[in-house]
Amino acid sequence: MHIDNGFTIYDTINELLNTDLDWVYEDDEYYYMQPTTDFVYSGTAYRVDKKTKSVERMHFVKMIKSIKKAKQIDPKTIERAS
Repeated sequence: MHIDNGFTIYDTINELLNTDLDWVYEDDEYYYMQPTTDFVYSGTAYRVDKKTKSVERMHFVKMIKSIKKAKQIDPKTIERAS
């Protein structure tokens, strides 16, 4: 996790799972996560590859288009990276 221009940026799945999340979705390949933020215009969400656990920061609008076939899940069901 690091700060970039005043925004908290999450680098790992464990960092994401250790913060408050507004929502989590999944499809066959990815988890999609929206961390809770005080900054209403952050526009950032994350996509996590289920196999590699690699984290990709995405703009919220792109994320919404990506999760059309995904289903909402409880973040407690996600396996943390080793």
